[in-house]
Amino acid sequence: MKLHSRKTFFLLLALTVVTGCRKDPFLSDLERLDRVIEQRDEYRERFEAGAVPIRQSFDKAESDSLRWVMADSLRKYYMSFSLDSVERYTRRMGLAAANREQKFRTELSEIRFLALKNMEMTALDWLYQLDTAAYDREGLRRNRLWTEVRLLIEAKHHHSKYHRVPLDTLILASRQRYAREDTVSYQGRINLAHLFAEGGDTDRGLAIMKDLYDRTESLHWKAVFSNYMAYFNGLADNPDEKKHWLIMSSIHDYEAANMNYLSPYQLARILYKEGDFERSARYMRQTLTDVSVAGFNQRMRFSGPALAVIGTALDREHARSDHFLNLIILTLLVLLLAVLLLMTLLAHRSRMLEKTNRLLQDANNIRDNYIIRYMTLATEYLEEPERQRKELKQILRSGGPDALVKKLRQPSGIHERYQDYFKSFDETFLKLYPDFISKVNALLSEEARFPETREAELPTELRILAAIRIGITESGEIARFLNCSPSTVYTYRSRLKAAALCGKDRFEEMIKTL
Repeated sequence: MKLHSRKTFFLLLALTVVTGCRKDPFLSDLERLDRVIEQRDEYRERFEAGAVPIRQSFDKAESDSLRWVMADSLRKYYMSFSLDSVERYTRRMGLAAANREQKFRTELSEIRFLALKNMEMTALDWLYQLDTAAYDREGLRRNRLWTEVRLLIEAKHHHSKYHRVPLDTLILASRQRYAREDTVSYQGRINLAHLFAEGGDTDRGLAIMKDLYDRTESLHWKAVFSNYMAYFNGLADNPDEKKHWLIMSSIHDYEAANMNYLSPYQLARILYKEGDFERSARYMRQTLTDVSVAGFNQRMRFSGPALAVIGTALDREHARSDHFLNLIILTLLVLLLAVLLLMTLLAHRSRMLEKTNRLLQDANNIRDNYIIRYMTLATEYLEEPERQRKELKQILRSGGPDALVKKLRQPSGIHERYQDYFKSFDETFLKLYPDFISKVNALLSEEARFPETREAELPTELRILAAIRIGITESGEIARFLNCSPSTVYTYRSRLKAAALCGKDRFEEMIKTL
């Protein structure tokens, strides 16, 4: 009996040790993703450096035809990094187009750009109005067919039909037409894999995509292929494989400096459902920051669900923290009742509760103010593409494609939008930190202090300090936020540190506590 009891004891002990040592199989991959996100500035600097020789070749081009080729290369290079750069080089393609083929390819690029600005229906109208005789060559015909496939897929995010025809029907027909033209190139094999996977044969679709993933050396394409593998595994109901490939796609996105991505957002939704609220919220915030900085507003359609998930996740975390805090307070009250008089305890508790209520009320007011500001700004940006779409449709009807191209080549008005954005930021920040300017002045020598006015508009130096106060400390990040160069940010920071009464080394740490 004793021997049997000992065996049972050791068996239970072994099971306990094994269970306790079991780790999340995705933990090492997620930790790798976290490290890659921390190094994102290095990857983006490397990406920008890669564009330098292409820009130099563009500047040195001796003919319009060669200048068009280099502008097209730069447009493709920036396609997943900066919408403004895509617009700039698409416009330069139009100016340099020297023959019929280049003009046709330029039109297709302008049509794709409309899709990047949430105007898929206008882009489809334009595509279907193109002169078919202009793309009788095989390469041009395939280019036009692939553009049609991508536009229909993007349109499905916002609509269910195109001119009363279900988009699913149009997408399938378009994919089949393209498959008859091309099953060899990256696009051809991607298209073929989708036809298999969405037709029920996910194993063949995954096999094609895995072969493409293993063969390519391009980090950009690895991100694309791994995202498709995650999608196919979702169709096949393989949640673990889907999560693995979303992690890999997210890693490759950051390594390739892609800013027009979805994998981190999709991964965050999975992590949220699994209870990893901290990572979920962090990945979603990074996604929204990147697509906003890069100008890819078509990804902003996911911001509503993302913010809802972040809010729910953080609320759960706060609820859990409040629960533990209440338990601690209750325990302390029990201990205090043993040594303190009842009236003293009640008075103390009343003061503590009153203070807590004030803090909670202040926190609620700040949160409500911030949410309203964000919703107002988000609504304005969400309504802007629809307004532009209607305007471009009217131009297309009344003036035709030439009038539409002329309109697209006009300045985008990005400077005015930045001014509106800065005005909204200044007003919101000063409402959250109304005495920020006076506290900053207390840290500076008299000649370096800022005038304290009632106008809710901050100079560049104070915007830099405001960014540091809310946690944006890297000069590169601050420069993207303020739409200026990192050297400008560095100069202002150095000037402010030199005027600090508390010393250069302590100045910015003091700013973070204001």
